[in-house]
Amino acid sequence: MLLGIIKQTILFLRDMLVLICAGLVFLAIVRDPSLLRALPLSPPTQSVQDTEMFDLIMPYEPGSYYVKLNNGFHGDGYWQGVDFIAACGTQLVAPISGEVVDVGRDSYCGQFGCGNTYLHIRNESWDVMFLHGLYTVEPGQIVTIGEPIGVTASIGNSSECHDHISLRERPNGRLVDIEHQASVSRVQKPVKPLKISTYDPAEGGINCDHDCSVLADGTQFDVSLYWNTAACPADWIGRTVAINGIGTFKCRDTGGAIKEHEDFIWIDLMIPSAERPPQTMSLVYD
Repeated sequence: MLLGIIKQTILFLRDMLVLICAGLVFLAIVRDPSLLRALPLSPPTQSVQDTEMFDLIMPYEPGSYYVKLNNGFHGDGYWQGVDFIAACGTQLVAPISGEVVDVGRDSYCGQFGCGNTYLHIRNESWDVMFLHGLYTVEPGQIVTIGEPIGVTASIGNSSECHDHISLRERPNGRLVDIEHQASVSRVQKPVKPLKISTYDPAEGGINCDHDCSVLADGTQFDVSLYWNTAACPADWIGRTVAINGIGTFKCRDTGGAIKEHEDFIWIDLMIPSAERPPQTMSLVYD
């Protein structure tokens, strides 16, 4: 009986500490909105190469704001993970390519409510599990890294909008910090140098090999796609390319010359014409 009371007291104090920390962050931002620009948009690219394709990314679109809570791994059993505060309705994207194993709502009740929503995605290398969001995918669905899977919410035992994320290695089940892993996880780099140019679908004409209003993956063109979208070889569609010093781009489009050539691989970054660099870039590997 006494041990049970002590355990509940410890859990209550832990939750109160999390709330106090979140409140202090909120108050600091209210007093000085410029602090918001200092929040991490995505993990920095930690690579000795200029460009690589990630096989695991943070589940937020480029430009989204989120804050990792400094409360370490927590949660029950296989659902241990870390928390990231993000605004309600923040777009969530698949951090890996894989199969949706399960999605639904449990019956767990805690201090802040009952019925956590959950999502479980798996591939040969990773198990990724989410809690508290509003998810738009279904069991058995195959998702591609970077594909929308839902939005941040505060459903169930949750005091505010946030994402509880558990990442485990397969097959050993080792618990991993997704933010750290996303900064170092990558697939094999291209064996040829990249030739990088830019295009602007808003200009039409030679900027498109097809209808400029729709990209190759079906995405409708919108100015929000500038600086985070690229035309890539067709078999790269859905992958994310991180270019050191420039940014992170999702391969959503294709083009006639945008393919693997004899001496290089050509990709095209979607950048407004007024902001284009004056020349084509060439990134060569050692």
